[in-house]
Amino acid sequence: MEYIGEWMLHDMDEVTSTNDEVLKLTQNIIGEKVIISARNQTNGRGRRGRDWISLEGNLFFSLGFECDFKDLGAMVFISSLGIWRTIQDLNPLLDVQLKWPNDVLYEGRKLCGILCEAVNVGNRPKYIAVGV
Repeated sequence: MEYIGEWMLHDMDEVTSTNDEVLKLTQNIIGEKVIISARNQTNGRGRRGRDWISLEGNLFFSLGFECDFKDLGAMVFISSLGIWRTIQDLNPLLDVQLKWPNDVLYEGRKLCGILCEAVNVGNRPKYIAVGV
């Protein structure tokens, strides 16, 4: 584990899913911002519990942060726009598009999917995991 600014980074060889790791880790911490990255996921998932095939050599990561955000669906849009904008800033000539609600495409092919999940405390979300 190391810190990048105010983010706690955990770089792992293998996880069931990076979102699972964020959800486990944030059960025991308060106020920390975490990043989980992994070289391999053995049980990645997409929206509505669909399987996500995690081919070795790809980038798998999740961000976990405290948030009182009430609309988790909107967080998916915000995350998609953030990834799209970052890619555009790095190389404005790339043909990167968004396929709502949670896919980022490059030349018409899926570059990444985004899965947002909440860790509930009582009846309101405390932490949000944004898996990419």
